[in-house]
Amino acid sequence: MVLSSSAVGAAMGLPASSHGYERLLADFVPRLDRAGIGEAVLETLLVDTPRRLLAASQDEEAAEQLRAFAEGFRSASRQQRWDV
Repeated sequence: MVLSSSAVGAAMGLPASSHGYERLLADFVPRLDRAGIGEAVLETLLVDTPRRLLAASQDEEAAEQLRAFAEGFRSASRQQRWDV
């Protein structure tokens, strides 16, 4: 799992959200902590997984695997929207 935030809507000209980039770290992560998620899991989510993904992006074969996975995920997500 990768935790992230974006401003893609604002970049597309949509009204800006009241939730800035800081919401993930200032609001969501403390909620996970209070829920008892554990320091090791938070370290994995916030440090280890992003480090692996960024390292993989430097390796062309791994980057291609990530692109293929992402495309499969996007295709499945689009299909689910219409299966309602």
